[in-house]
Amino acid sequence: MSAAKQSSYKRWPSWAAMALVTVVLLAVGISRAAEPRTADERVSAITARIACPVCNGESVADSRAPSSDQIRTNVERLVTEGQLTDDEIVQRIDDNYEGDLRLEPGGTGFEALAWILPGLAALGGAGALAFVFNRWRANSGSRTPSEEDRTLVEAALHPGGGDES
Repeated sequence: MSAAKQSSYKRWPSWAAMALVTVVLLAVGISRAAEPRTADERVSAITARIACPVCNGESVADSRAPSSDQIRTNVERLVTEGQLTDDEIVQRIDDNYEGDLRLEPGGTGFEALAWILPGLAALGGAGALAFVFNRWRANSGSRTPSEEDRTLVEAALHPGGGDES
């Protein structure tokens, strides 16, 4: 077995460990950020997910329109009642108004593609880069200079024909 192959076998555990640590840290970060702790944080998080019915591209949390104030008050009431989850509150508000007020796509059906496709594209791009770099490295190691290449380099280094005496 060549030294290059032995070296690559020794490196993969460190890459696997780094990938595992990254996945664990991302999972911890996502789980901690999943649910706001206080009622005010919940209201802010929920109203940031709902579009203002009269503003163009603005959330209820950012808008100062009277209809947004009414929605914020309704969300505060539903949060203090404590009987619904955040998703259920967003759905209830969305059902009470004409049109789709959700700023985030849903997690099922066709809307799930908005969540899945960017991750798949990044994963596919990383896989393609790994394939190309691996192929590039494999091809570059097998090339040895020919006698003609050596002659050209020697001529470029010593333009006088090699006689320096």
